[in-house]
Amino acid sequence: MFRIFAAIMMMLMIMSVDSSAAADEESTDWAATFRDDMQAARRIILENHPGPVDVLNPEFGKWLDAGFDQQLTLANSIDTGDAYVYALQKFIGGFRDGHLGIRFDVDRGPARWPGFFTTWHNGAVVVHSVDPDAVHELAAGDRLQSCDGRTAEQLVRQRVFDFRYNPALPAHWVPAAARCQRNALRVCARGVRRPPGRLAGWTMQH
Repeated sequence: MFRIFAAIMMMLMIMSVDSSAAADEESTDWAATFRDDMQAARRIILENHPGPVDVLNPEFGKWLDAGFDQQLTLANSIDTGDAYVYALQKFIGGFRDGHLGIRFDVDRGPARWPGFFTTWHNGAVVVHSVDPDAVHELAAGDRLQSCDGRTAEQLVRQRVFDFRYNPALPAHWVPAAARCQRNALRVCARGVRRPPGRLAGWTMQH
């Protein structure tokens, strides 16, 4: 269940799932846990955050209701820790509030990556650095054009901004672009390096 953490700058942090539940994913009823924690998250925000009564930011209150209803429709499909995490992250991320966050005590396994890191530069997702032992055909400065039928900008918006940061803030595009390939791998398991040096699902411009 969620717990409030007092933090510097009055950041409201929510922690979900105790370690006993996180220890055995197969025995966890993720759908029920998600419903319970969504209810708890909404209650905590209503009781502790000024957003619901902020007349200068009516979108906060709208998302508190609309986002809550939207995410609860996903409950029956949530059967893994990853699905649970992303569904809750999307609810919290939808507030576009840097002072509202969530942390999870869920073992999601090791992170995967496609052998390169990206960043945002001059309005594009570009390769920042490459592991030459993992990927042979890329170099720093190459631009990501698309991934699995999505443009680079669509990828960042759907795989990162739906869950964290704010696309209206230019500075947030740099860390968002740095996360896009990692989030894409976690969510859809695409773009993973298959045979050595070969990318799947990624279209690059050299």
